[in-house]
Amino acid sequence: VGADAKREAFAKLEGRWLVVADDIVGDFIVTILQGGACLHEGRYMGEQYDIMYEKSPDGPLLRRNDNWQIDLAHSTKKILTWRYEEDPTVAKVWRRISSWEWVNIDAFEGEWVLWEDGMEDTSEIVVSSDGTVMIDGMHIEDEDLKLELSLDGGDPVVRRGPWEADLSRSTIDVILWTQPDLAETTNVSWRRPPQDPRNLASRHQLKATDMAGGAGGI
Repeated sequence: VGADAKREAFAKLEGRWLVVADDIVGDFIVTILQGGACLHEGRYMGEQYDIMYEKSPDGPLLRRNDNWQIDLAHSTKKILTWRYEEDPTVAKVWRRISSWEWVNIDAFEGEWVLWEDGMEDTSEIVVSSDGTVMIDGMHIEDEDLKLELSLDGGDPVVRRGPWEADLSRSTIDVILWTQPDLAETTNVSWRRPPQDPRNLASRHQLKATDMAGGAGGI
């Protein structure tokens, strides 16, 4: 029974997760493999970051050697909530990167907060269901969203002016933007405001801290 429970627990973790960093380090992807080993941007992170399955009087534990533990009570199929064992008030959230099933212009509708190089911008962004973008109450036509679908089965593309949504690294509540024509671009993302019910982290009333630094690192 114990072996089956362990396999089942790791099976739920397997896949690609978006780690949102609130500083200039930038957002990145962690892939959890079968058995709990983790890849950072495709490279093995090391044994200290492997996820281990342990038993306790309160139930199973999923933790790492760097003192971070998954808060199973506040985790779902779409988010992983991590808490620092030496200070459980410190939490960070990983968001699952799923298929393209959520990608349509309707998914972008609503309010967004602009982040640049780890800093929150004061601009108010509102997207209509047809992709029209209002910034601080003004319609900026060049910022309107356009969805391009491939006829040969390729990945969809969402554009706004010179910017393209990096859908391979985005989730339903965090959109990462790139400029494919430039070798280096500013780290820009749109994030749902905390009060938005589509903000997966705030839905559980969590405070996501720096995902790439601070106590315990990634």
